[in-house]
Amino acid sequence: MKIQIIIFFLFSTFICNGQTDKVAIQFNDTTSLELVKAAFEPNNKKIDYFDGEFVVGIDGTILFGTDGELPRYILKEAVLRIADRNYDLDVRNMYNPWFGGINEQFFNIKKEGNQFQLTKIFSDGAGIYAAEWLIIGCSSIRTLITADEEKIIEFQKEW
Repeated sequence: MKIQIIIFFLFSTFICNGQTDKVAIQFNDTTSLELVKAAFEPNNKKIDYFDGEFVVGIDGTILFGTDGELPRYILKEAVLRIADRNYDLDVRNMYNPWFGGINEQFFNIKKEGNQFQLTKIFSDGAGIYAAEWLIIGCSSIRTLITADEEKIIEFQKEW
């Protein structure tokens, strides 16, 4: 069952045609998210390999979004807009965030009291991962980044 859900997710990421480097998702009248990706430039980067073959880190940090190959893209920017306030979300270590267009059904934003929780599953068809951010007042923090399949399936069930 778990593998079927992952396969469904991967195939559904290919529903859009063309490569888009900037996407905007409108959640409601006052809440939107803009994502920007850029080509990954390996020059002047320290690439960490496992067994001399599989990329596992870049510049001393773990990367998300590949299955052991060098990433083609990096998530350069994510800006959440709530009413008249912008939040620059932490996108460190996030690579190959999507292929073609982005599947908007793999976003979830919840409001509880004075805080928001944004969850997103990213994939370019290979390395799948999820990230979660907490937004309170004028501040935001990424509370989770994971490639754990169980956690990703848990997110999908919540939506």
